Amino acid sequence: MKQGTTAARSARVAVRLTREDQRQVEEAASNRGYASPSAFLRAAIRNELHGRAELAGAEERVAAGIDRISRENLSC
Repeated sequence: MKQGTTAARSARVAVRLTREDQRQVEEAASNRGYASPSAFLRAAIRNELHGRAELAGAEERVAAGIDRISRENLSC
């Protein structure tokens, strides 16, 4: 799940988190193999800005399943 980037980072953004949110970010970053909580947050921001491919695929599968069930119900 790690994503490397070769682009130079030139912007700095400060975000205040509750202690619990900070703990969860640190835990998620570690569990998912990110180099740091900052790397995890950068990936999360990219996902929000550019969409989430894994969710799009899940949505397509759910929609296809609903269509299939609808067709099966119509033929009964």
